[in-house]
Amino acid sequence: MGQNQIKKPELLLPAGNMECLRAAVNNGADAVYLGLDKFNARISADNFNEKNIYFIVDYCHKHSVKVYVTLNTLIKNKEIDDYFHLVAICNVAGVDAIIIQDVCFIPHIKKHFPKLSIHISTQATSTNSYAVPKEVDRVVLPRELSIEEITNISKEHDTEVFVHGALCLCYSGQCLFSSIAGGRSGNRGRCAQPCRQKYNNKYILSTKDLCLLSKLPELISTGVSSLKVEGRLRSPLYVATVAKIYKKYLNLAYDLVLTNTKIKSNTKSDPKLNPKSNTKPIFKINERDMDDLMIAFNREFTTGFAFNDSIVDSKMPMNRGLFLGIIKDGKIKLRKDLRIGDGVSIWVEEKGKDSIVHGNTIGYIKVNGNKTSFAKKDDLVEINLKKTKEGSSIYKTSSVDLVVDLGEEIISHDLGNLNLPNLSDLPDIKMDLESIENKDPPKLFVKVHSKKSAIEMDNEHADIIYLCIYNEACETVKNVLKNSLFFVSTPRIINDSELPFILDKIKKINPDGLLISNRGLLSYLLENYKELKQKKIHLDYSFNCFNDIDLDYYQQLIPNVKILPIISPELSLFELKKFKNKNFISFVHGDIILMTTKEKINAPDIVDEEGRHFKIIRRRGYTYILNNIPLGLFNKTNYLLDAGIKYFFLDLKKDDEKFIGIYKDILKGQFDDKKIRRKYTTGHFNRGVD
Repeated sequence: MGQNQIKKPELLLPAGNMECLRAAVNNGADAVYLGLDKFNARISADNFNEKNIYFIVDYCHKHSVKVYVTLNTLIKNKEIDDYFHLVAICNVAGVDAIIIQDVCFIPHIKKHFPKLSIHISTQATSTNSYAVPKEVDRVVLPRELSIEEITNISKEHDTEVFVHGALCLCYSGQCLFSSIAGGRSGNRGRCAQPCRQKYNNKYILSTKDLCLLSKLPELISTGVSSLKVEGRLRSPLYVATVAKIYKKYLNLAYDLVLTNTKIKSNTKSDPKLNPKSNTKPIFKINERDMDDLMIAFNREFTTGFAFNDSIVDSKMPMNRGLFLGIIKDGKIKLRKDLRIGDGVSIWVEEKGKDSIVHGNTIGYIKVNGNKTSFAKKDDLVEINLKKTKEGSSIYKTSSVDLVVDLGEEIISHDLGNLNLPNLSDLPDIKMDLESIENKDPPKLFVKVHSKKSAIEMDNEHADIIYLCIYNEACETVKNVLKNSLFFVSTPRIINDSELPFILDKIKKINPDGLLISNRGLLSYLLENYKELKQKKIHLDYSFNCFNDIDLDYYQQLIPNVKILPIISPELSLFELKKFKNKNFISFVHGDIILMTTKEKINAPDIVDEEGRHFKIIRRRGYTYILNNIPLGLFNKTNYLLDAGIKYFFLDLKKDDEKFIGIYKDILKGQFDDKKIRRKYTTGHFNRGVD
């Protein structure tokens, strides 16, 4: 990368409320991201609204800070009008970009608001360069990408990466754990954080906090445009501290990268120069700055998947603070400085049980029996500690030296003084989508996991059989099927290097159709596989199809080819009835994938404190967590049929012939499910999600 190609990334800070916004703006943020009171992935934050967003934008722009508004949840049909109303508000208010999850909304946003920049959320799971729509201005990359993958995508697109804060165990946008097991959807901004709960008597899904401060030179060298800090639910102290420290080291790292690039460039132009003889600047983090980051908030730090680090810590899913030492003989040898007024947490550990954590404020300190207001590292001290015992760990959780500069207050102006367009002239955007009836007879589409099962399903006249493209039998199965169409199913997570390989396998197998699970693969095939227009195309529920706009978007991709998505399993029967277009597939039976993660989980299953067993599957370097109870709609499938929904998806792993026979009888009205349905869940069929 030449010197003139290196750009200094912006520093992007979270703003969950007014104080956090001021903390970000006045401590080094180049941009802030925030949510309104609807349709954002941190709906439990204080957030902002369609009235004060005007003041916020005005305040930030006067301080040369950009404003990005998160509209990054999945949207139901009944919410579409309200959603586009908020997009219109953002456009009039002059926000610098909106962040969205659903890429199917892009054509409508561009049509009505052509100058409004669009950033694709990490919730869109853009794991390769083809997953980034050409019309967007930036993509927020998954946290799971390697440095090489970040570099490759950044060559083609404007990119944003997370550098600090809480992590999701699952690929963002692919988590149904909170929704299915807890009734609150992460895709709708209401995650119940099931990964912070105890499984197998440990917190084996609880993630550490990301901290890439020491890796800023490497990140800058990838060509990313924005460095993002997580934390819209954090305090102003957290926002201000992280902003100030990251700004300091971002400037240092950028200068370092420029200097190193210049050295390399000069070495190439003059072969006599030896780059090893040049003294390169060293990027070193001050211990005090790292301590301040830890006091602000941490669950222990990790450099994450990009740097091949484990992201899980099974001790406790809570803030650590800064480790001071362990109680021994009633005293503690300090590993860090301590002052009266500092806050501490006392971790009382009991064998076989969770640590009991008590909070306290330092009221006195004794060094060598003498009271003092301050003790330094390595001092042996007595402090006022209650509810502690020998061997307890002590953490510093607040510091009187760590203060927040919020800067000036945000003044609410009369809207007329902001030179805004007439607010009464907001466009009234209505989606005029066509009602499309499904005139086909009922059909059963069955996913199998072996050649034997494929043959059994063929004998049962399944309409379509899906088999994973990586299954060894995949290349021979098509030739033995006599009654069913044969589709290959493809992986959820695909990087750029895998795309040509998968295309080659598709060409070799030449299936009747494809069950595509990755948005980037669909785009890649549209561009590189001319035979695609002769194939039948289904989309897995990993696409999160949630409304009629989604169905219309995918239907428009290939003229005269009906693209059928498996509709999101988070939608209820009532919501499915309201779809104008009934040409989609409904998931009626089988194991629901709750999480897809790169973290290894060394267990066949995980068991929560209610005794529910969630099965673990490891494939191609990824871990999948399945729901504890299979989905089984059984006779309720007839309600879908009555609503005009004709296509049904079954994921069968055992008793294949039994279950396809059951569903055939159900569709004929000839099966009583009373004895069998107790072993299954109906998921969101009745309740849906908020």
